[in-house]
Amino acid sequence: MLDGGCDPLYLARRLVRIASEDIGNADPRGLEIALNAYNAQERLGSPEGELALAQAVIYLACAAKSNAVYNAFQAAKASVDDHGSLEVPMHLRNAPTQLMKEAGFGEKYRYAHDEPYGYAAGENYWPQAMAAQQFYRPVDRGLEIKIGEKLLQLRTLDKTALSAKPTNGEWPMMWQLTLVACGGAIGACSRYGVSLLLRFWALDSWPLATLSVNILGSFGIGIAYVLLDRGAIHGDLRALLVVGFFGAFTTFSTFSLETLHMLEAGQLSHALSYALASLLGCLGGVVAGVGLARLLI
Repeated sequence: MLDGGCDPLYLARRLVRIASEDIGNADPRGLEIALNAYNAQERLGSPEGELALAQAVIYLACAAKSNAVYNAFQAAKASVDDHGSLEVPMHLRNAPTQLMKEAGFGEKYRYAHDEPYGYAAGENYWPQAMAAQQFYRPVDRGLEIKIGEKLLQLRTLDKTALSAKPTNGEWPMMWQLTLVACGGAIGACSRYGVSLLLRFWALDSWPLATLSVNILGSFGIGIAYVLLDRGAIHGDLRALLVVGFFGAFTTFSTFSLETLHMLEAGQLSHALSYALASLLGCLGGVVAGVGLARLLI
């Protein structure tokens, strides 16, 4: 390429790219040597600097190869394209003011240097709306063998830490049951309120009145969930409340007076169909409420 008139600095740039794309962490010295060769060519010019380029070419050709860094970078960019710019988890946000501290910024932040092995095992650094992913997958060549062993050790620490925690975050089981019960009480009271509204509006004569209000109530639950999501409310607290709320609401909605009347009349198939329609309608109402609220809020 040099004999054909190629710019030596173009070759130097390509060597730097090769050092990252095709060698990467399998031999990180490749990038250092490629940059040194670029610097030598830039400082000395031709023909003196060309020998440094030749040295870099030979080293990169002999080095252990890995495209794991390149693949990880491409996967990370694709993930950003899919999910967009998501909010930083509350416990990772800086809290320089008292107002931010009261809002929950930085709450329960774990300083890794104070943790065993200098690693906050089991900690979550991903946005709430995004599941944890693995972008970097080192190969079994060169230095990446050691890097892979280190990552395996850290994943083992994560599994050990997570298995020692309650299944639903750091909330004790009694708290979890209490929160679900509170949500259930709210849901049952809401459903009772729906019945009173039906009587107040004299909709008892409308055959599908209760079913329609059940769906609208579930639609409201979906909107309420997104509103809670926008506030500084712990994710486990929000989830447990909504589980109890939705569970009680749909239970009382599915087994409504209409269903009981059909069972008393011996219309078992109609009762089952009505109960199934009510349950599916409630589920669809929640999904629609969440989708609309996230679109508008």
